Amino acid sequence: MPDSFGQWARDLRKRLRRNITQRDGEPEMPCLPSSHSRVSLTAQPGTAPGVSATVNSAFFTRLPLEARRKILVAAFGGRTLHMNLRLGPPLLPRSKRPPIPSSALQRMPHGGITADLECGQWPEEVLDAGRRARVAAPGTKPVWQWWGCECHRNLPLGDERVVIAPWQDRCVRGEARWCDHYPGEAPGKCLIGCMGWLMTCRQAYTEGIHVLYGTNTIFIGSRRLVDTLLLSASDSPLRQRVLVPPHRLVLLTKLELVWDWALFVRPEDVEQQTVHRAGMVRSLGLLPRAFPNLVTIFISYSDILYRRPIRPDEYLAEIDHELLLPLSEMVSQFSRLRKCVVELPTSTFRPLMSRAQRSGNEVDKGRSWQDVRFWWEPDCCNMKGDGAGSTDATLETSGENQPEQKHTLKGRAGFWVKWGVESDLFFDYLGQPRYLSTEPQVLL
Repeated sequence: MPDSFGQWARDLRKRLRRNITQRDGEPEMPCLPSSHSRVSLTAQPGTAPGVSATVNSAFFTRLPLEARRKILVAAFGGRTLHMNLRLGPPLLPRSKRPPIPSSALQRMPHGGITADLECGQWPEEVLDAGRRARVAAPGTKPVWQWWGCECHRNLPLGDERVVIAPWQDRCVRGEARWCDHYPGEAPGKCLIGCMGWLMTCRQAYTEGIHVLYGTNTIFIGSRRLVDTLLLSASDSPLRQRVLVPPHRLVLLTKLELVWDWALFVRPEDVEQQTVHRAGMVRSLGLLPRAFPNLVTIFISYSDILYRRPIRPDEYLAEIDHELLLPLSEMVSQFSRLRKCVVELPTSTFRPLMSRAQRSGNEVDKGRSWQDVRFWWEPDCCNMKGDGAGSTDATLETSGENQPEQKHTLKGRAGFWVKWGVESDLFFDYLGQPRYLSTEPQVLL
C-alpha cells in the first residue's frame, strides 16, 4: 500500500510538472539566459545611478522626480496592459514585413495584424496582411512569442458608463470593443510604447520600469504563462527558468487573471480533476509569494470549472471546500491586499448567490446584471443556516458606495464573488443537463 501511494504521488508530480512546462510536441517556453542576473540595468539599493548620460538632460536635471513620474504615468502608466505569451508561426522582423495595403489599414484590428486573428472573423485583406507578416516557409515550426498591448475593452479612463468584465476581454484577438473611442490610429495607439524610453539610458529605465510595473493593471489570460511566472517563487528546480525577473513581479500592485481549472468534472475525468485541484492550490499558495505587493487582484474562472451533469446546488459544500476556501487562504496571505474579486461561471455562481441571499450576505448589484456580486467569508455560509433568511433581508449597496471602499481585506479572508462567464452548461426545469453548444469541452 505505501508503495502504491508513493507511486501515485510521483506520477501526480510528473503530470503537474509536465502541465506547466512543456506539452508533447511543443517547443520549450523561452526564458532569460542564466547570466541575466549579472547584468543590472537598475541601480543597486544605496548607490546613486550614473549621471554621465543625463548630465546635459534638462528632463532629468531640472524637473523634479515627482514631475517626471507624472509624465511617465501619462505616457504608459495608470492603465490596463495585456501580458501574453503564445505559440504560433514566427513573426518576421519589422524591417522584412511587406507594407500593409491601404484596404487593410482601414479595417485594422486592435493591436494590428500581429494579434491573434485566427479566433475571429476578419476581412480577407486583413488576414492576408497578417499571414504575410509571418514566416510562411514549409516546415516552419511554431515558436513562443511575447505579445502585449493596452486593454481597450472598456472606455477610456474616467468614462465608466459601461464596464466590461475580464471574461469578456478579446483584446489579444484584435476585438477590443471600445478601441475606436481612444485617440490616435490603430495599431499604434494599442501598443504600450515604452520600449524606446526604457532603452534610452539607465536612469530612464530605472524610473520607467517602476511606472510600467507599479502603476498599471497587468492582465494575464494564459494559465500556462501564470504557472511559469509562479515557478520563480516555488521550490521547484525549474524556478531557474525565469520569464520575468522576480524583482519586477514584486513591483506589481494590480493583477487580473483569467484561469482555466477543471475542479468539478464528470466521473470519467476524475483523474484530471485531481491534477487540476492540486495545481490550483499550489498556484494560489505561490501567488502571495510571487506578487507580495498586490493591492487588488481579479480572478476570472473559465467555463471548464464545473462540468458535472448534476446541479451545482448538490455540491455547495464541496465547492466551498475545493474552490472558495483555497481562495480565502490565499487572500489571508497577502499583507497589502484591499480588494479581491473572483468571477465564477454562471452555472456555479447562481446557486452560490441564492444561498448568499438566503443567508443575508452582503450583495452589491453594481451597474448591471453582469456586475452582481456577494461578499463571501469562510463562515458566511453557516451564519444563519443554508436555508435560513430570505431575499428580502439582502443588504444592497449603492453604486456610490463601492465594494473596495467598504472593506479592506487586511486581517480578513473574505472576498467578492461575482457573476462571470455565461456557462455553456445549464439545467432545465427537470434538473436535466443541457448545453448551449455542441462543441466538446477540452480539459487543459
